[in-house]
Amino acid sequence: MKKIVIPFSVFFLNIPALAGMGLVQTNFWQAPYPQEYELKVKNISQELKESCQHIDKIAWDEEGATLIWKADQMIRLRSAPLPSQNEDQFQVDFKRVNMRGLNLLSPAQAKEASELVAVAASADALPDFSQAPFEVDLASSMLSNFNFKYQSRSLSKVSESFSLPRLPITLIQDKTDFYLRVISKDVACDLILHRMSLGAKSSAQVKISLESQIRLNDFYTRVESISKSVLVSQKNPSVRAALLGFRLGGYLSSRPGMTLSTSEAQLLALMDKFFFIEKMDTNDRWTESNGQKFLSVSGQSSAVEIQVNLTVEE
Repeated sequence: MKKIVIPFSVFFLNIPALAGMGLVQTNFWQAPYPQEYELKVKNISQELKESCQHIDKIAWDEEGATLIWKADQMIRLRSAPLPSQNEDQFQVDFKRVNMRGLNLLSPAQAKEASELVAVAASADALPDFSQAPFEVDLASSMLSNFNFKYQSRSLSKVSESFSLPRLPITLIQDKTDFYLRVISKDVACDLILHRMSLGAKSSAQVKISLESQIRLNDFYTRVESISKSVLVSQKNPSVRAALLGFRLGGYLSSRPGMTLSTSEAQLLALMDKFFFIEKMDTNDRWTESNGQKFLSVSGQSSAVEIQVNLTVEE
């Protein structure tokens, strides 16, 4: 039997480029997602703000040169708790401002992604392959390996000049939201006074809507059922291929809004993507469990990498 060849681009479509957008693909759908996310946090301590403003007045001369000349001065400064804190070590939690649960997808980004998908969907070789992301959730429960960008009059940069160890800065995810924990006053003051920016790479998961997942699952469950009814036969591969093509083609052409050319294109795409054509058997895109194979549609992607940038608001 002659092998059916489908161009690689049938499955991995070129969604029109948009700055800051990536593309994640599964066996059953693809979706754009934002590659950068601005996490806005807020200082809720007036005491800390006043303390940082005081330190800023005494830590620099008029030309912006530091007046902190010894490492032990900086060690005491960055570890000293606020007067109202009972702990021996300074600690502050910055709360998230733009709260949307754990969803990182902003309304503007969701709109842009939907517009991209609307263009790409017209060229989909498989039903509902291009999907708008419903959520983009931070997958990491904790971020700590931040990269730092210093501005002028940065206390953290002074600490670095003394080769002092960088104390942990941790983005912690609880059940409903995030907060940034800082245990070094030089970092806390730099963030409040905008003398430093923070960023970190994190993993995230892209999710499609439950409605879309159910629609895809219904389609592939039917494809699975038709396929299994044919593949269990002992007929040779050529006969099985013809029979499978006939039955799948009949199902595809019966779906609402289908034309002959569209059903033929979808049939070829299904055959090439989910079957070994020469053997006329299922391929490794089927999920195996307890000796059975399934076309299992998940509503979430594997992990993708995003850049999380921290901004502190007043």
